[in-house]
Amino acid sequence: MVANITLVVFNLIPAFPMDGGRILRALLSSRMGHTRGTEVAASVGQVFAFVMGLIGLFISPMLLLVGLFVWIGAAQEANAVRLRSALSDTPARAVMLTDFSTLEADDKLSEAMRLTLNGAQRDFPVVDTGGVIGMVTGSGLLGALAAHGLDRPVTVAMRTEFPVAESSETLDAEFRRLQDNGAGAIPVIHNGLIVGLITMENVQEYLLIRATLKVYNGRTAEMRNMPVGMAGD
Repeated sequence: MVANITLVVFNLIPAFPMDGGRILRALLSSRMGHTRGTEVAASVGQVFAFVMGLIGLFISPMLLLVGLFVWIGAAQEANAVRLRSALSDTPARAVMLTDFSTLEADDKLSEAMRLTLNGAQRDFPVVDTGGVIGMVTGSGLLGALAAHGLDRPVTVAMRTEFPVAESSETLDAEFRRLQDNGAGAIPVIHNGLIVGLITMENVQEYLLIRATLKVYNGRTAEMRNMPVGMAGD
C-alpha cells in the first residue's frame, strides 16, 4: 500500500511527461494554446528533473536515473508537439516534389535502373492513364533485378499496397504515414491523377527552411525595434 501511494504521489508531480505534468499542460493549454502549453510544461518538468538528479547525486543513483528519464521524456514530447504544429498548417501541395519521374506498367526494369542511376529519385510511381497503380521502391527494384534481370516489366517489382495523399491534406498526416509505413515516397493525388511526391527528405528540408526563416524574421524584428543609431551600427 505504501509503495502504491508513493507511486501515485510521485506520478502527480507536475513534471512532464508524467500524469501531473500532463494535467499541468492541459491547464496551461487552455490559456496559452497546446503548443506553448506543452513547451512550458516540458520546461517545468525539466526543472524538476534537474532537481531530482541533483538530489540523486547525494541520496540515490536511482533518483538520478529517474531525473534523466523525465528530462529526456519532456524534451522529446516538446519537440514532437513543435513538429506537429509546424506541419499541421501546411498542405501537402505546398511541399511536394513536382519534378519527378514515373514508370509505365509495361516499362522494363532496365528503365527503372536507368532513372535511378540518372537522378536522386529512388522510389517511382507506376502509372496507368495518369492514375497510380503501384510503387517501385529502391529495395524492391534491387530484389527484382537479382531475381529477374533487366528485361522483365516493372510490375514484378512494384508494391500494390502503398499510402497515398490528397493534395489538400496537411503535411503532419503525411509525415505520420512516412514514419508508420516506412515508405520512401508517398504519391500526392489530385482528382485521381498524380501531381507530386512527398518524401522524408523534402519534409526535413521544409522544416529546416522554416526554422531558418524564423531565425531571420526574429533578427529582423529585433533590428526594427532598435534605436536608429544602434541599428545602423
